[in-house]
Amino acid sequence: MKYLGRPEVRRILRNRARYEVVYNSYAKGIVLTLTNDVIGTGSRLPLLSDQPETNRRVEYESARSATTTSLLEKKITSDHSRMSQGFFGSSAAYDRISCCKLAFSC
Repeated sequence: MKYLGRPEVRRILRNRARYEVVYNSYAKGIVLTLTNDVIGTGSRLPLLSDQPETNRRVEYESARSATTTSLLEKKITSDHSRMSQGFFGSSAAYDRISCCKLAFSC
């Protein structure tokens, strides 16, 4: 594990992983399956407060915002590229969480 911190080792792993995903149908299938299993149908924001109308409105606006910004497609592309660039078992691939702002008024 101490060698993974070295830039030249990471570069070699990244290049090999890219090559395998492009030219090996099994590797491409693995990446696509992992991406679909991890992402699924996208993120949902379940709200469980004492105000059902507010819950419904916030959940609706969250879903609308995710659809408007193409959040699902962006997340699938992001995870697919991370996995195909040699980050299969690395927690570094998920260190940065992409954020989106929800704009709505109550």
